[in-house]
Amino acid sequence: QQNPRPRFLELLGYTDRDLREKADHLIRPPLLSPGVDPKELSEKMQALLREKSQSPSSRSSSTQEIRAPVPDLGQGAGSLFANEQSDFFSNQFEQIPEAPPQGSNQELANLLSEPSHPSNKHSNQEIPLGEITQQLQQFMIQAEDSSPEGLVTRAVLLADYDTAVDLCLQQQKFPEALILATAGGKELYRLTLEKFFRRSRDPFSRFLSHVVWKQWGEIANSCTIASWREVLATLITYAPPEEFFQLCGQLGERLTREGGAPEYTQAALLCYICSGDLERLAHSLQLTEGDASDSVVRIVEKVVLLRLSIEQQSRPEQIRAESLLEKVLLDYIQMLTSQGQLVSALLFLERLQLRSPASQLMDYRIRECLGAQQQHTPPFRVVSVSTGRISQARVQPQGYRPVRGSQQTPTGSQ
Repeated sequence: QQNPRPRFLELLGYTDRDLREKADHLIRPPLLSPGVDPKELSEKMQALLREKSQSPSSRSSSTQEIRAPVPDLGQGAGSLFANEQSDFFSNQFEQIPEAPPQGSNQELANLLSEPSHPSNKHSNQEIPLGEITQQLQQFMIQAEDSSPEGLVTRAVLLADYDTAVDLCLQQQKFPEALILATAGGKELYRLTLEKFFRRSRDPFSRFLSHVVWKQWGEIANSCTIASWREVLATLITYAPPEEFFQLCGQLGERLTREGGAPEYTQAALLCYICSGDLERLAHSLQLTEGDASDSVVRIVEKVVLLRLSIEQQSRPEQIRAESLLEKVLLDYIQMLTSQGQLVSALLFLERLQLRSPASQLMDYRIRECLGAQQQHTPPFRVVSVSTGRISQARVQPQGYRPVRGSQQTPTGSQ
């Protein structure tokens, strides 16, 4: 993939769908929790209604406060049905439990319950709804006293946002300080954020501070290794390309050095894959897989796949000479040659583009076995596998061809 970061986040267990489901559950909780039995709740409500209706004090107070109007149906019809309708509606209203007003509705309830308003001349005159709404929406600006709120109000009246922000921070009113800082400009807002994060040193505030100031190196090196998954997800989401690969490698080194447990070793492998560090990946895989032949095959498979992914992202990775990764790759090529897969071994070796003397010696031997070796003198010393002696390769004459089972002589000579 050209951009594998979303896939990395999905593998770590962070998806937009899961976040939305959990956030919606907190922002918009259900009306009834899963543990409430609707049938049981209905029975309890009916019992409360019966108890309320059987109370004589409740019945008398309800009938005095609420009277259902009886429509005028004429002289005859009114005498027949007026009493029945009045009793029916009165009984229905008696069953409604009374609930005291709460919060900001208390003032509205007091205004509605008053028989008259001081400004009205007649006691039975109703209060206009617009007047009640206006009274509830009005508020007082208190800037005369020496309380913290009064001093902040004075600073705002004088457009002294710096003093207002300092007073809010002194009184631990962080939301008000940040709101006022937005009105004071970008520089004041930045300074307010710095003061806020200096005062808040809990882990959550420290994490937010590093994200706000884009301190990705602090996150990779300061967080505990137990939260490696969150650190890696943060780097995948925010770190720029020029820092991402290096920071993922640093996180993998921390997990390898400080972890010790098998789960941290696997986590380090994932960090090396994200960073595209083939050398460290091969080293970690060798620690987990071992040196067996089948382990070498699995290591090479993972390394080659990662190398292809890096090439697709236009980030060529040159294998260092005489490194552990080169040793593993040459061991795999040696396995292919021992199984007679000389063409595959030669193609794989050319694909790797190795430049070390050991790789050149391997290339020379494979071509010699394939009979494709032209007049060529290797620019290195040849080591005998059986005796371990070191000898310099001889310059062969023109037209030299090795002959099995007989003395090797130049072509055309007797």
